[in-house]
Amino acid sequence: MERRDEPWFRQRLERFLRERHPHRQFREATIAKRSHLAYETYADRIRDGCAAEIALRKADEQLFRGWLFSKFDTVSLLLATDYPQIDKRRRYGLTIRLLRFLAPIFSNYPVGDHFAATPEFGQLKEELRSAIRRWIVEAGIME
Repeated sequence: MERRDEPWFRQRLERFLRERHPHRQFREATIAKRSHLAYETYADRIRDGCAAEIALRKADEQLFRGWLFSKFDTVSLLLATDYPQIDKRRRYGLTIRLLRFLAPIFSNYPVGDHFAATPEFGQLKEELRSAIRRWIVEAGIME
C-alpha cells in the first residue's frame, strides 16, 4: 500500500492542477495549506477507525474543493469531440488560447464543483461549441 503522507497529497494536488487547470497560477501557500488539510483529514479518519478508502474520499473533498470543475477540461473535450483531427499537442495550445476568448461565456454561469451535473451545463456547452466554431473559422484554424 502506498504511504499517504503529506507529500503524497501534495503531489496528487500538483498533478491535478497541472492537468486540469494548467492556465491558472496557484500560490505555493495555497497548495501547502490544502495538502496539509487533506493529510490531516485522512489521518484523523484513520485514527477514528474509518477504512482507508473512506478516509481518502474525505481527504479528497478537502484537497480538490472548488477545483473539480475545469474550464480547461471542458474546452479541451469539446475540441477533441468536435475536431478529432486536431492532435492532442495542438489541442492543448488552442485550449489555452480559447480560454481567454471564452471567458465572457463562462462568466454567465455559476461554475463550481457540481456544475457539470446541472441542466445549465448543457446550455454552456452549446454556447461554447458555437463560439469555438466561429473562432476556429475566423482564426483560419480549420478550412
